[in-house]
Amino acid sequence: MAKSEKKTGRAAPQVAALPYRLDSRGRVTILLITSRRTKRYIIPKGWKMKHKKDASAAAQEAKEEAGVIGAVSKQPIGSYSYQKEFATGKTKVKVAVYALQVTEQLWQWPEQKERTRIWVEPERAVNMISDVSLIPLLRTANNYARFAAE
Repeated sequence: MAKSEKKTGRAAPQVAALPYRLDSRGRVTILLITSRRTKRYIIPKGWKMKHKKDASAAAQEAKEEAGVIGAVSKQPIGSYSYQKEFATGKTKVKVAVYALQVTEQLWQWPEQKERTRIWVEPERAVNMISDVSLIPLLRTANNYARFAAE
């Protein structure tokens, strides 16, 4: 059980980045990555980090897990929940999602050998993503360009 749930009875908090870029016609594409263990398609996410703002922590997860760098929204664009499995059982996790407009894609990154990354249009991402509660955020992906100015 995650520490925060054990102490408070609430869902454990995580942060995630929803990496996106605009193609030559101004259309949004989204970066999905595979999970390390089951190879399901997900977005970069992780536990909150001490001494880091949540938006910065989400950007850090994107760099480590997906090998991308960019401008992150200051506020979450939404959230979703899922059940995280541990050796000792399951716990509910609530994830705050930050838009990340990708400006650089690294050729080498920390989790490169453990994950695959793929750029897809939002409609295709909806069909590929494993966390179904993330689908509403994917369906509104064409609105993300406005976060670049924030």
